[in-house]
Amino acid sequence: MSRMLVMSVLFTTACGGARSSPRPDDCTPEELGWSAQDGCFFDAPAEFFSDERQDCGLSNRWPHPIALCHAPLFFEVDAVMWYYTDVSETFPYECDGNTLTFERDDISATWDASTEVLTWNGLDYLPRCPR
Repeated sequence: MSRMLVMSVLFTTACGGARSSPRPDDCTPEELGWSAQDGCFFDAPAEFFSDERQDCGLSNRWPHPIALCHAPLFFEVDAVMWYYTDVSETFPYECDGNTLTFERDDISATWDASTEVLTWNGLDYLPRCPR
């Protein structure tokens, strides 16, 4: 029984806890230092975190078995890493102005410059301010 508990704690720490993050600070592209180089609204690398907490895996906090966190998106120059539940996927993207496109049909993402929000599959993501 204790071995199972240790495995659960390790899984939660590795899969859920590592991505757990405080709510992103309000941050403008100017504060981020984005120059909109190459015709994209952000400069890679860039980080975004969901405005609302999402399911990000198992929790070791009984009686709440699901851990909630501000789910991250990490953009590199040619690929994005998307975390959801206890899964992550990395795949290429293209950026043209305020629109991101992907080689897959199940992702939609747009940047709203007036609200400074990235909408990713219907969820709002905020840019991560540098610390």
